[in-house]
Formats: sequence, C-alpha cells, structure tokens
Amino acid sequence: MLAAIAAPGHAELSHMRRGCQIFVATKHHVEYVHALLAAVGVESVMLYGTMDPAARKISIGKFRAKLCQYLVVTDVAARGVDIPLLENVINHNFPSKGKLFVHRVGRAARAGRAGTAYSLVSPEVSCPRVYLCHIPGHAGHGD
Repeated sequence: MLAAIAAPGHAELSHMRRGCQIFVATKHHVEYVHALLAAVGVESVMLYGTMDPAARKISIGKFRAKLCQYLVVTDVAARGVDIPLLENVINHNFPSKGKLFVHRVGRAARAGRAGTAYSLVSPEVSCPRVYLCHIPGHAGHGD
C-alpha cells in the first residue's frame, strides 16, 4: 500500500513530494519500506538508531537539501533530528503509546504551519487504541 501511495504516478497524494517522514517500528521495517519504495522507483533515505553516524549525517543531509523527498525512520532515530518545514508524516506502523503518536504527527505541524499525518492501519493489525488528533497551524506558536 505504501509503495503505491508514494509511486510517481499516484496523483491524489502527489503533494507528499514536498517532504514526507515515514515512521516504522524497527530497523528491519526501515530497510523493508526503503526497499519497497526503491522497487517502484521512489528514492528514499533511511534513519535508524544503530546507523553509522556518517551514514546518518548523509541521510539527514539529503533529506534536508530536498535531494530526496522520503525519510524512513524509527522513533528512536527521529529523536533530536530537526527537519524544518516537514509537511507530511506517515505512520506505517501504528505507535504503541499515545505520546509517540503525538510526537510523530506533531512533526508535520511546526512553527505555525499546518501539516498532514496519515496512519496506515489494516484489518490484520490490532490497534488497542484509536488516537484522534487535530494539530492546526497557529501563528506565533513554535514546537
């Protein structure tokens, strides 16, 4: 499903090409989603907790410079990484805690800007909670 959403010909979600952070559960999920996107011709960069610091710096640099529009990341790796003007967030794996959910979706609504967060949920995955969250952009409010 994610690969189809991100595919170059997918018109409905073409606005995601302005920058999208895709949250996944583990390093293995990062590699898997990165490979799925590559298989349909979509370039992405990866970020996970045990990543080599030099590779991490290169990935963040490519994403910040808009050389790549998709950053596939784990929650642990995303801590402390500031990505300005991020417009879209995808929760590929639903977070286990409400606080993580708010942290993830809040990355798409910073510095008074509005953003969009998508959560991919399938019938095969049990979601113990449903999180409803609306984070509008407010002028004068920071992170």
